[in-house]
Amino acid sequence: FDSEWVEHGFCVVQKDVPHWNSHDLCLYFDNILVAIGLMIYQSLKGMPNPAMKSADEMMIFNLLGHLGHGIAHGFIAAKYRGDDVDFAGAQHISHIDKLVGGGEEINQIEI
Repeated sequence: FDSEWVEHGFCVVQKDVPHWNSHDLCLYFDNILVAIGLMIYQSLKGMPNPAMKSADEMMIFNLLGHLGHGIAHGFIAAKYRGDDVDFAGAQHISHIDKLVGGGEEINQIEI
């Protein structure tokens, strides 16, 4: 694993470009796909096929999950921009860091 991966947990593209790093892009595309998914959900909801009833129930929760995923990436992107987002001094620590560093976990979030 390279130092970028260890610091960020995965590859972050264009982290120095405000509103265009990979976390921001995830937020944008998740929101767009959720909007498209809601349109599809509304057009197909209530189809008489019994299999569609299960799909109706699962689809809305899946869309909410994707929306939450995008919002979480938006908060991470705000951290890179230096917006007023307080993460209480938290930083990413990988399992490798815990093994090498003796497991020091003060003010660190395990992902």
